[in-house]
Amino acid sequence: MIKTVVVDDERLARADLKRLLANFDDIQIIAEYENAQGLIDNFDELEPDLVFLDIHMPNISGIQAAVQLRGKTQFIFCTAYAQYAVDAFDLKAVDYLVKPVRVERLKQAIERCDFTERGDPPLPDNYQLLLKFSEVQRMTRLDQVERFEVVGNDVALYTTYGKTYLRSPISRIEQRLDNNKYFKANRSEIIRLDKVVRFEASSSSTMIATMQSTVQVSISRRQVKELKRLHGDKLFGAF
Repeated sequence: MIKTVVVDDERLARADLKRLLANFDDIQIIAEYENAQGLIDNFDELEPDLVFLDIHMPNISGIQAAVQLRGKTQFIFCTAYAQYAVDAFDLKAVDYLVKPVRVERLKQAIERCDFTERGDPPLPDNYQLLLKFSEVQRMTRLDQVERFEVVGNDVALYTTYGKTYLRSPISRIEQRLDNNKYFKANRSEIIRLDKVVRFEASSSSTMIATMQSTVQVSISRRQVKELKRLHGDKLFGAF
């Protein structure tokens, strides 16, 4: 059985989610709380396998609670608000559900959970990030991100929907990416390899990667060697 906790400050939202979870024989709801503090105070005693966590709550938000309990359980966020850009790389959330929750979407989220390991495996291509583009909030699949770039204290994401930002160190992002699909081209940029149109030699043993968006990214001398070591002829033949 999957020991599950539901946290939401709205009683009707908790009731609705519990009703939907009753469709899953392996889900055992062991507790519910109207605030995140209740979860935090009782977490060590409960040791839940999975927590459904509302984002917008008074005093302690779902995001703040997830930061405190990071690495101790698996989280699925539930949200009805568009003003939050959630840093999935930091919080390691399994998925995000937008209220009202549909049972089909709930099933997909639960199937993404991994109850055999508590490590931090690479995020899959279909992992959905809750990102903010101007005033619009979008669920964006990881495979829709062409590249990451350090911009001041933030990291810019260049996606199918345009450009947005995360407040997260690029080193943390790199740790959560599949190195068969993403590659750190230089100190400040990570590129998605299957969105590279071509590689071209540049000066001083460096390389230029031209992306599908036509943006050109410089690959440092050290990283050229690493790229060849990891991917060799798969990417640029006998180059």
